[in-house]
Amino acid sequence: METEEPRSQATGVPRGPSATGGGSVGAAVSRRPWLAAWLPVLLFEAAVLYLSTRPNLRVPSGVPYLDKVAHFGEYAVLGWLLFRALRLSGGGRRESALSTILAIAFLGAGDEVFQRQIPGRFSSLRDWLADLAGGIVGAFLAGRFERRWPKLFGHRIPDHD
Repeated sequence: METEEPRSQATGVPRGPSATGGGSVGAAVSRRPWLAAWLPVLLFEAAVLYLSTRPNLRVPSGVPYLDKVAHFGEYAVLGWLLFRALRLSGGGRRESALSTILAIAFLGAGDEVFQRQIPGRFSSLRDWLADLAGGIVGAFLAGRFERRWPKLFGHRIPDHD
């Protein structure tokens, strides 16, 4: 009598010795869902940090509040990616949304503090508020898309809240 192997609740990937083949190849197999979830977050945050280190970075003038729109859009994408990664890692909807908002608040604040150290860059409360608002909207939209088109998230999403 054969028993079914335990599967990861978040990804549906088999767990256990026979799922991984017992060797180092199995370690690579078990990391793929993690990479699919978190690599986009890490790459995007690296791009954010790179832009934050550019001295005298300016948005084109002539459009009022364009810098706030850039902050909002940047963190909306980050909020989307964070929410997606947390859901793919097994988090519930509410837990993932709250964790995303908290992470965005800290990442945005850290980015603003970091920019104070860069020549020609400034930090402001309004920039942080634009970051936070963008992250909240990004997480909200990701949640809506997940419910409507779960396959766009790349893996089976857990249903629990």
